[in-house]
Amino acid sequence: MNGTIGSCGGPRVWGGEFLPALATGHIEIAPVSMASTTSDQFSIRRLREVDHIRYSIVGEYEDEEGMSYDLPFETSNAPLSMQELLAFMDGATYQNDLYPSGTLSSSWFMMHEFGHDDVAGVNEFLSLSSPFYPSINACYLQLAADWLAG
Repeated sequence: MNGTIGSCGGPRVWGGEFLPALATGHIEIAPVSMASTTSDQFSIRRLREVDHIRYSIVGEYEDEEGMSYDLPFETSNAPLSMQELLAFMDGATYQNDLYPSGTLSSSWFMMHEFGHDDVAGVNEFLSLSSPFYPSINACYLQLAADWLAG
């Protein structure tokens, strides 16, 4: 099977290959991984400008109509705290999303719909990481636990 598609593991081993490249000066501050069939990814990025920092969220389907993010804000005067970053992420909405709310809580709604009402199930679907916010996934899981508790 060497050299065939089957030996590559298929779409479950993908992840991030289709994200847009970082533009000049942009830094990825938090990649977000989904345990979807094709291991979809989105990326939280920042660009330092003269008097502020500009934020963006990019996904792998940016070129498709209605597949971009509406952000709660685009700039800040100082780097975001971890809580501010998480609020930014969950305040961002994905156009044409089947589930209500922001990028984080929409995944919780989806997981709830599929019967995953525990933090472990939520964590199996969506995980966060960041070299700038080392405990972001733990804080995300606490937010998920609070949401699940109601």
